[in-house]
Amino acid sequence: MIVEAHSAVQLGLVLHELATNARKYGALSVGSGKLDISWEASAGPGSELRIHWHETGAPVAAEPTMVGLGTTIIERSLLPYGGSAETCYSAFGLTCEIRLPLPDDDPNLNVVSDTPEDLAVKPKILVVEDEPLLAMEIEADLQENDFLVVGPAYDLETARQAIADHRCDAVLLDANLHGKRADEFADILVERKIPFVFVSGYGREALPPKFKNVPLVSKPFDPKHLVSVLTDVLRQHLAGTQG
Repeated sequence: MIVEAHSAVQLGLVLHELATNARKYGALSVGSGKLDISWEASAGPGSELRIHWHETGAPVAAEPTMVGLGTTIIERSLLPYGGSAETCYSAFGLTCEIRLPLPDDDPNLNVVSDTPEDLAVKPKILVVEDEPLLAMEIEADLQENDFLVVGPAYDLETARQAIADHRCDAVLLDANLHGKRADEFADILVERKIPFVFVSGYGREALPPKFKNVPLVSKPFDPKHLVSVLTDVLRQHLAGTQG
């Protein structure tokens, strides 16, 4: 059984968060508590890793009334790799069923659907970023500044499908996704006249010369700077279409 490097990191984040919660509030917080972890891996086409997390003997498990960062990490970290983590709270204890496709499976990402009543007043931005935590941060920053977010898309195939299915006013594009350059997708955006901003940790020298005029926001970045650059790009594009 082989788990790819990127998905292994995210799986580690999920398990770490579950263990932290168990130590603070769950089975590992009391002497009578018990934690059982088992796993299995299927073989052949569609193979996947399944991990079963079960806590018993702890205080009555109650579903949190607010969704914090920890819950978000557990629920969303594996999504870009086609995985999931489903937590259940009951009188019998807490359980979490984790599923992760093994190599050669295609990740499945649900893209946010259109909300027609909002499209007239809020710009729609496609976020293309392969790091789930950073993608979530960008999504939150944009929403706080009255943008609608498509995605996030964690790979180029999902990004291509997103612009086919949704009207996007602009794109925030990671220049390198899982080791694959985003040049071809950038060419599609140019052809469709969709403005975009590169978000990259490699610097402008890593971009093809033909994209020298495309704005670049370098990682790590100030969220205010990212929003400012994106706003300028939208204004320039709007001015160009009206001119």
